[in-house]
Amino acid sequence: MYKNILVFDYKSLYPSIIRTFKIDPLGLANAKHALKLSANYDQLETVIDDQQNFIAGFNQAAFDKQATILPDLIVQLWQARDDAKSKNLSARSQAIKIIMNSFYGVLGTPGCRFFNHQLPSSITLRGHQILTQSKIWFEQKGLRVIYGDTDSIFVHLDQPCENIPAYAKALQNELNTYWQMTLLEQHSIESHLELEFEAHYEYFVMPSIRGMEKGSKKRYAGLKFGDKTEDDIVFKGLEAVRSDWTEVAQTMQRHLYFLIFTDQDKIKDFLQHLIEDLKLGKLNHQLLFRKKLRKPLSEFVAMIPPHIQAILKLNKEEQNKYRKGSPIEYIITLNGPEIFDRKHNNNSPLNLDWYIEKQIQPICDDVLQFIGSTFENTLSFQGQLNL
Repeated sequence: MYKNILVFDYKSLYPSIIRTFKIDPLGLANAKHALKLSANYDQLETVIDDQQNFIAGFNQAAFDKQATILPDLIVQLWQARDDAKSKNLSARSQAIKIIMNSFYGVLGTPGCRFFNHQLPSSITLRGHQILTQSKIWFEQKGLRVIYGDTDSIFVHLDQPCENIPAYAKALQNELNTYWQMTLLEQHSIESHLELEFEAHYEYFVMPSIRGMEKGSKKRYAGLKFGDKTEDDIVFKGLEAVRSDWTEVAQTMQRHLYFLIFTDQDKIKDFLQHLIEDLKLGKLNHQLLFRKKLRKPLSEFVAMIPPHIQAILKLNKEEQNKYRKGSPIEYIITLNGPEIFDRKHNNNSPLNLDWYIEKQIQPICDDVLQFIGSTFENTLSFQGQLNL
């Protein structure tokens, strides 16, 4: 668990790389012809002599600095998006963002007439280079980078700082200046990379992958500075925001993280009351699983998941009501998965031990590891666990 994590994000990183490094099908064709380059898959930045007229790509790609089309389209879209933002037209802004980001994907699609593996690879490998160099830059400042994804960098501020937002803004501006100077010096080009200070998490955790000590990508929770309620917690990739977990698991995880961040002394009482309420049937309405039927029942042969097992227990007339796309609500009973019967409430008794073992305990152990505890250690008497 970390205190004071600063999140920096490169605004529209892939479109800005296209714009900055002139990545373009026409520019690629011109450079290939002029420099007599042959494509390969070495994943390395291309070495070129004529840096006055061309910019290096990757996998033996290079790009003409003058004759380009795609970078100019990015400029037009960028200006249109800024205009939409200034007028608070969020839907238009989002639509333009999607169009801008789609250029990377379409250039790597064989169905596109401009498809060439050197185009998307010159974008992704350049992006990786930028993120790696940014990490080194922060570390040279004495800061620790704890995580990074496609366009974001998470920096741990483990030193006293009176005005964190001002300090973060200064880092943002300094790194943007670094890129302007570096790209001008190395490639004689203008940088359109734009790093933004996005968030300051007062508390931040990255749960490990179950069964491993290593943290997992795009899986974290954090409480931003100034936020004080449970609803303010930001979740990424955790069960609280995944539809394949029950409401009781999602609600419990949210509250557990809130207590981890704000009041750890209340964790034991919270879990004891949760188990008691589960035993008394007060949480039955939160034990539903909700799925959709992705394909016809007849296609489930080799592997039959729980929601399909539940449907197959119904009579043929009831089974026929479930078609591709149909919503499914089921529960885990002492007789296995069963479709939840809202009208008659004649399901078998709930398998509460299963819910504890498969829904509650794994999440508790994920969260409680940050205070050196486990679900069983926190509920220190066996009577609470044995329903």
